Amino acid sequence: MSYDWSSGFYAGASATGIATAHSGTQFLGSQQFVGYARWIGSGYSLDLGVTNSTYSHYFSGGYNADYTELYAGLISTHISAHIHYSPNYFRRSVSAVYADLDGVIEPVATVRLNAHVGLLDQTSGPLSLPQDRTHFDWRLGISKAFGRLDLHAAWTGASPQQDYYSGRLHGGTAFAGGAIISF
Repeated sequence: MSYDWSSGFYAGASATGIATAHSGTQFLGSQQFVGYARWIGSGYSLDLGVTNSTYSHYFSGGYNADYTELYAGLISTHISAHIHYSPNYFRRSVSAVYADLDGVIEPVATVRLNAHVGLLDQTSGPLSLPQDRTHFDWRLGISKAFGRLDLHAAWTGASPQQDYYSGRLHGGTAFAGGAIISF
């Protein structure tokens, strides 16, 4: 859920869960955010804010994790770019910077194609083996609006290395889908 005030301030929260064959339905995590967006002319908006993310042990490999980050970005009609900074990224004394670029087009009324690319750089702190300091992620998606209901699907991926969870190595791509109801 989120709310945008006419003054430019906005705030919101979301929660994520998953249904699996081996563990049933589980809570994965939540995010809370507050920010301010202001038009700065020529079709651009400045976006500033703070986000807090909390993850359960089901999401992060057996332990609870959280981090807070500050962000600043520039948004236009079809493209947005942000930079995020977290002084304690999943662990104390591990700082990270994340930069992202998102784009969206609407080739047909109520249908949107979107893309995302992001780069994460751990700027300080010990590495968790066998991790690298720099990671990337991407997403290609489509969404269709049906009045207040928006259905979306995306193909996502991350760093070329494989991740180890649930007792085995997994590739870095996945298909995801969901729904959003506006009111």
